[in-house]
Order: sequence, then structure tokens, then C-alpha cells
Amino acid sequence: MLAAIGAALLAQGERLDRLSRLLTMLAIIGIAWFSEGEASVVSVSLCAVATAAGVAEIYVALRVGLDAELFGMLAHEDGPDAPDLARLDRGLQACGLIAGGSEHRSLAPRIAGARRLLMLQGLALALQITLLATAGAVQ
Repeated sequence: MLAAIGAALLAQGERLDRLSRLLTMLAIIGIAWFSEGEASVVSVSLCAVATAAGVAEIYVALRVGLDAELFGMLAHEDGPDAPDLARLDRGLQACGLIAGGSEHRSLAPRIAGARRLLMLQGLALALQITLLATAGAVQ
């Protein structure tokens, strides 16, 4: 049940990602728009930083999405209540996604780590919103 809850929580990152991608495109347009004429260098800089925050958000969104899929697969595993985390770790190691010999963690700390990634994704989005609102207000 815990894996299903983690997957459902992380699935919310998709909404954040869609909005962030829209804001990233808006920031890129803002760079071009504010670069014309008498626009402030501050507005161009704010849009550039908002674009960088959008790129960072995309990276975190990819990680959140992967974790959501993995927790979803764990939630649907057949067998006893505890999912086979050792098998998951072997698969992640084989793909080069985690270091070999990493210590075994239970499901709860894994979900807590994934939740921190989701919060980081939200912070990147909040930063984009703040930067773009400020860029518009400076003009």
C-alpha cells in the first residue's frame, strides 16, 4: 500500500512539469521580447534565470516521473506485502542508475527521498513564477 501511495503522490509532479514547461517557453519568449528596444537588462536576466530554473525543473521532473513509475510497479508486484526492493536495486544498478554496493533501504526512506525531489520540483516552479512576475513588473 505504501508504494501505491508514493506513486500517487509523485504522479502530481506531472502537473508541475506541464506548468513549468509553459513558463520556460514564456521565459524564452521574454528574453527575445525584452531584448528588443529599450527593455531593461534586469528583465532579460530574470527571464534567463527563469529559463535555467525551468531546465533544472525538467531534470527533477524526469527523476520524479521515474520514481513514480517504479513505485507503481512495486505496488502491483505479486507476492507478500513487502515488495522485492533487492531486485529493484539490482535492476537499477544494472542500468547504472545507482551505485553498486549501496546500502539496502526500506520503502519508507525511498518515498521520503522521492518526496524531497517533488518538493524541489515545486520550488523550481515557484522560482520561475517569481522571476517571471518580477521581470514583468520591472518593465
